[in-house]
Amino acid sequence: MEKDDKMASYRERIIRKAATLIGSVLLVGSVLATSAYAWFSAQRQVSMTGTEIVVSDNGSAVDFSLFYYNGNFDGRSLDADPHGYLSVSSFSGGFADNFTRVTGNDSHQTSSAGLYPGRRLTYALELINGAETKDVTIQIGSFLSEAGRAYKANSQEPILLSYAIDVHCDYCSLSELGENLGDYLGNECFPELSHAAQSENGVAKDMFNVSTQNPGVVTLIQNVEVGATPVYVFFTVIFSNAPSTYYRFVNTVETEDYSRDYYLSDSENGNSNCYMDLGFQITEMMVS
Repeated sequence: MEKDDKMASYRERIIRKAATLIGSVLLVGSVLATSAYAWFSAQRQVSMTGTEIVVSDNGSAVDFSLFYYNGNFDGRSLDADPHGYLSVSSFSGGFADNFTRVTGNDSHQTSSAGLYPGRRLTYALELINGAETKDVTIQIGSFLSEAGRAYKANSQEPILLSYAIDVHCDYCSLSELGENLGDYLGNECFPELSHAAQSENGVAKDMFNVSTQNPGVVTLIQNVEVGATPVYVFFTVIFSNAPSTYYRFVNTVETEDYSRDYYLSDSENGNSNCYMDLGFQITEMMVS
């Protein structure tokens, strides 16, 4: 009987070990497949979690509506997660042909779950203020970017996805849109309108240059004149693929309290893998 018990115990250990090995192979296989697909399709693709953009009135008393750029889905079904677009080389139609109003509480329309390095998502705020004209400011009041397993080896600080997020912003009135809308989607600015605060030499500035966990309110654009004619504030969220955002894996440390992967900033030999499974959410965009 004791011998049978030992054999049963041995078989159980073998089964457990085999299951562990199979699990490891599946995990490694999926990582390799992801890496291969990443290098083939977009260079350093990583998945990230994300949810809706929340817009609130911060005392402006203007009417506003949020729209998303249809190109955010880049040919995918509207039921899929928008994974953003790389660039806009050609453009046709006007605002109504290319932007769709965000309805109700459907966070899927503004999800960033499919975004990966180099891709971007564009949105528009339509602002109207009746007969009077007033200056409006658009700010990111708060955002969520939580830590994961990735930490900086030299400072022990968490690596956050917000460090690799850029936001470009510009605006124009409905009467000024015309071909300028194509200019914005292609270059992230309206060169003909010369909103100098948002662009340098015709190239959009990053208005979300965040390098700390709690930067406070981030101002995207100021002195937007809003009256009876609709004004459109466009903002583009970009998961940067700039070498300055790359990190190189160093090692993994396992303790009873935590499991961490350590990285060093490395623009030449690094990549974006440290941002895997991290999220970024604009929890409050304020119209003031």
